[in-house]
Amino acid sequence: MPPRQKPGKSKQDYRTPGVLLSAIAHRFGPIGFDLASSEENRVAPRGWTKADNALDQDWRKLRLRRGDVAFCNPEFADIEPWAECCADVRLLQRWTLLLAPLGTQDWAVKHMWRKSYVLKLRGRVAFVGEEQGYPKDLVVAAYGFGVSGEEVWDWRKQVTGAAK
Repeated sequence: MPPRQKPGKSKQDYRTPGVLLSAIAHRFGPIGFDLASSEENRVAPRGWTKADNALDQDWRKLRLRRGDVAFCNPEFADIEPWAECCADVRLLQRWTLLLAPLGTQDWAVKHMWRKSYVLKLRGRVAFVGEEQGYPKDLVVAAYGFGVSGEEVWDWRKQVTGAAK
């Protein structure tokens, strides 16, 4: 049985599982910066925490090593400002990746669809510390290089070469 959703009370600081991060790195390049991290869940050598208030930072000035990507797994309860910041850097010559629930809510229509390359994740993602997969479909929205589109991505095959 999947975890029950409790609007306004659900855990919001899940760590992205290593197998998904490996698939992302294989497809896009190494993750060099975590845009929505904490000391407990950072997935890159550098990142912004709540104390740094990533939403007040200028994401265009973020310096990454050549080929590195910026990654964002924000709290899903208030995802719109994160998606807006990602959309603001969609024309840069680097990838900014947003892990988000699949949807057609206003925030997704305004800041994700037609502004990013949306990878609909095939298969449930079990966040670190959870036995069951997240109960909703997830996407990795790739912002950068001015590209847009969508596809279904079996991310599990990216690293292993075969579906699990």
